[in-house]
Amino acid sequence: MIRLPPSPLPEDEVSSSRAVTYWRAAFIVYAIAMTIGSHWPALDLGETVRASDKTIHILAFAGLTILFWQTRWVSKLWLIGLAVLIWAVIDESTQGIPILRRTVSWLDLLASAAGIAIALAGILVVRAMAKSR
Repeated sequence: MIRLPPSPLPEDEVSSSRAVTYWRAAFIVYAIAMTIGSHWPALDLGETVRASDKTIHILAFAGLTILFWQTRWVSKLWLIGLAVLIWAVIDESTQGIPILRRTVSWLDLLASAAGIAIALAGILVVRAMAKSR
């Protein structure tokens, strides 16, 4: 059995570092899947998904925001929100590429922005609760 030298970091920092690595991997996989899903040509979910398009936008971008926050790549919450909002604008506007046969909708962008705002509010609540302990 190969033994690794002891880590120079305390155990809690090592496990925290591992957790961040997992969050980053989850974010990348989620972002790729979300981008593929939002750009799949002429996608029609029909009856297979029992949620409105706007609900899907809210949940998808709330999830992306939370995962991006967990990556710890950006520490300022307003920058996280801005980065994901820019992502939403690019994501929605590129759906107008004719070959994709998708539509660009301001209401979809608004729903995405609502998901980002809901996630940011949730993060603020989590932070406040953690500080009060």
